[in-house]
Amino acid sequence: MNKKERFIKKKKIIRQKRDLKRYHDRIERDQILLDKKKKIFEEGPEERYENPFKNYPGRNELCFCGSGKKFKKCHLLQIFK
Repeated sequence: MNKKERFIKKKKIIRQKRDLKRYHDRIERDQILLDKKKKIFEEGPEERYENPFKNYPGRNELCFCGSGKKFKKCHLLQIFK
């Protein structure tokens, strides 16, 4: 085995070790995230965020005032200042 072949073999082994370490790190990180999600699920839902804009039409729907304009062109900026 000449010098070049040994060098290539050594590089290949180093690359395999690096990839294996990355794989194990990824598994460990995923397990930590899974544990956090399980803990949150077991504790139960927190108070849910209530949407303050649910009583208003969407931006591209007709305005509630009856002008025939889209809500974003008519009252959007006046209401949400």
